[in-house]
Amino acid sequence: AVWREQSDRAPVQQFGDVLRLWLIAIALIALVLWQAPFLYGPLALGSVAGVLMLLSMVNGLLVLLARGRHNRMTHWREIGPYLAIGLLMCVLEIAGIDLLRNALTKSMGLPF
Repeated sequence: AVWREQSDRAPVQQFGDVLRLWLIAIALIALVLWQAPFLYGPLALGSVAGVLMLLSMVNGLLVLLARGRHNRMTHWREIGPYLAIGLLMCVLEIAGIDLLRNALTKSMGLPF
């Protein structure tokens, strides 16, 4: 939906690639289940960064599609402004959800 030059090549070429992805996932799950206190900070930051990255890409793609620029990109630098707009939209979405949650908890008289 983004690049001018389309490729029919599969993103994962061999079973070894899938196996590596599974091993990474298993290692991350093991780290979380290990519950080592020194890993809480890095895992939380990684989780937040992942959410911001995914929402930025989705919002950037929506802006790209709305502007009719799909299937026209040839370089990564052309996508940069759309990803920046996507990040701004992501931050605004999260702030809106937080404001709505805050208003609801105050209106219900909840202590938190």
